[in-house]
Parts: sequence; C-alpha cells; structure tokens
Amino acid sequence: MKSSYEQSKNGWNPRLKKRELLNDREMKYLIMFTKEDDIPVSFISFKFDVEENMRDEFDYVVYCYEVQISQKFRSLGLGSFMMNLIEELGRAWLMEKLMLTVFTFNNRAISFYENIGFEIDPISPNYPTNKSTYEGEDYQIMSKLLD
Repeated sequence: MKSSYEQSKNGWNPRLKKRELLNDREMKYLIMFTKEDDIPVSFISFKFDVEENMRDEFDYVVYCYEVQISQKFRSLGLGSFMMNLIEELGRAWLMEKLMLTVFTFNNRAISFYENIGFEIDPISPNYPTNKSTYEGEDYQIMSKLLD
C-alpha cells in the first residue's frame, strides 16, 4: 500500500491513511487469515455510500477503499473472491454499483478490475469527456453495475 501512495501525486501520509482506515464508523472490513498460523494475508475495506453521477442524481453504491493481498498470496484468486463477496453484499442491500479508485500507474490492478467487469466510471477524471477538465490526475474511478 505504502509504495503505491509514495508514487502518487499526493504521496504517502500514514496519519491520514490510519484515520481513513480506523476512524470511519461506516467502513466495513473483510480480513482473510491463514488457517495454519492465523496470519492475515488479505483485507478489503468498503462502505455503503451515495455517489453523485453525471446526471446530477445519486447512485447507491458499495465503495471499495482498499484491497490488499500479501505478495506471497497474490494470483491465487483471493482478490476475485473478496471483490465477489462485497459485490454480493451490494446486491443484497440493493446497491446500484460497486465503485473503487485505482492509481493510473497500477496497471496490474486496472487489468484485474477490467477482467472482473469494471469500467471507467463517467465521474472519473480520465473518462473521455472529462480529460481536459481533470488533466494530470493520477487516479481513475472504476465501477461495475450491480443488477
């Protein structure tokens, strides 16, 4: 997590990240542990929220804030499994979309999200109709409809 933020325009701020992760009462967490020695190997943080769309209306969404998987446990399906869990939670709570923010330089994550059905959301700074307004942003917003 830290290395991605260090590459970003805003840099790494441990206090801010800690506050984001721990002080939001609406934030939910799923943490996976190894069966043998009970070591955490992945976590996902998310919350149910309302996001304004390009029609000046609001969508009920599940917003994924973090997906982190230990290096040793990547490419084993944990990311897909965890994203599927919050997708199903979103459907159960009648949310319209699953949304997330990803750094534009994180090609592996972008490819992963595209492979599981995410697209650049119309509110993203790098959506074709927004590019001139938000030029230079190092993140994009992706979403997947939950029907």
